Amino acid sequence: ARSRGNNRSVTIAGDRVFMQTDHAHLVALNRHTGQLLWDTEMADFRKNYNATGSLLAVEDLVVAGTAGGEEGVRGFLAAYDQK
Repeated sequence: ARSRGNNRSVTIAGDRVFMQTDHAHLVALNRHTGQLLWDTEMADFRKNYNATGSLLAVEDLVVAGTAGGEEGVRGFLAAYDQK
């Protein structure tokens, strides 16, 4: 079972707030208005991936990872362009 609604942290870089969702998406919000700037699917949650961990902002990238080992998938780390 996925980790419904869980989120362990957000990361702020410049005017953006980054967070992962329990259905393996990475989202960026404007930190002043809360407006959704972008939303990208990291992996297919229907294949038992989820993402609830901490993020790391490094220069123009945000490093994020997936989970799902307890559901038979192999998690991974990836770096995404902040813009």
